[in-house]
Amino acid sequence: MNSEQQEKYDNLVNLFRQSIEENGGVESLIGVQFGTMWPSGKLHSRHEVAEIFEQGGFPRAAKLCREITPERAASQAAQRKGSALCTAMSRKTKRNTGETEHYHLKSLDSEGGHLRSWGVYREVRKAEERASDWELGARVFVADTGDILAAAPVEVPEIAECRAIANALASHMLTLLNYMDNTLFAEALSKAYEEAGCFTHLTTGLMVGMPGKMVEQLTSVLLELRAVTGVQISAEPRFRGGVSETYISESVVREVESQLKELAQTMAADRSRTMKGPLLERRAAELQRLTRLTKEWSQLLSGWDAKLLDQLQQAERAYARSSTSMVFDAPEWAVKLATVEEEDPFAIPDEPTAQATVEQDAPSAADPFDLDESA
Repeated sequence: MNSEQQEKYDNLVNLFRQSIEENGGVESLIGVQFGTMWPSGKLHSRHEVAEIFEQGGFPRAAKLCREITPERAASQAAQRKGSALCTAMSRKTKRNTGETEHYHLKSLDSEGGHLRSWGVYREVRKAEERASDWELGARVFVADTGDILAAAPVEVPEIAECRAIANALASHMLTLLNYMDNTLFAEALSKAYEEAGCFTHLTTGLMVGMPGKMVEQLTSVLLELRAVTGVQISAEPRFRGGVSETYISESVVREVESQLKELAQTMAADRSRTMKGPLLERRAAELQRLTRLTKEWSQLLSGWDAKLLDQLQQAERAYARSSTSMVFDAPEWAVKLATVEEEDPFAIPDEPTAQATVEQDAPSAADPFDLDESA
């Protein structure tokens, strides 16, 4: 960190500590809530972010930042940027004849030494629901040398609009070799939350971690990332009493419920397996981990649902019985949870569920083809 970043980090840490002191000290702390507001279109140094995770004790998050090859960078860019570029070009090229143009990015079979390749297609849709004509207008590929290139089709003429999409996409692919976008940064944060034992709180994007060494390290890392990258990452202490404790308690219950759903699917599969020593040992270890965490949370928080802890203990007893019989008999709650009937996707409802809406063009945005190479 440079001196300005260090000062900002120190201020964030001091504000965090001051909040704890003003609310009864660490004895009243029940958790830390984390959240992030992502600035649109911002890119971040892979090396810088990975180094902060690494030094802070989160190796898996750091590895996710560093794991990059030309093929991986190209795939990430194609997945995250391709659709937006095609949609933007479709809006720019509306026809006046009743026909419409749409652009698509499709993966191609790699030939001639290409490691990965994509085609940019122009689709001309005829009026009155007649057939569409598709034309390949440009390509993007990763050569066996690792170079990322945009090029014309091999056997048909190039289409200028398709080539513009291919050029913009290739530029973004090259950028992602050294920089990470918000999507990958968010994935790395999720990996760090996982390593620290955090769980979803209230809504997607908010996380809570219980007091402990890993959550302390995570708080320090996230505040440093905020100081260095400028991304608005928050780490807010939550205390005993009042609505905060109730909300966190409800979030813990939902977290245990989601883990029980996954456990029920595992137990459903185990009913058809011969339960031998190594498998039983793995199941026992996982159940012990879940039970330990659940007991810790239930002792720490109010409004606890004891039924969930009882279900975990039933599962432990069921696996213990199978150690002698070699056959697994899942608890009744797990059988019911794992056999919920799926809805028929082709079923037609008796009454319409909603009125059709008229599709309208989205508000115009900045031209994605005016590339800022520094972004």
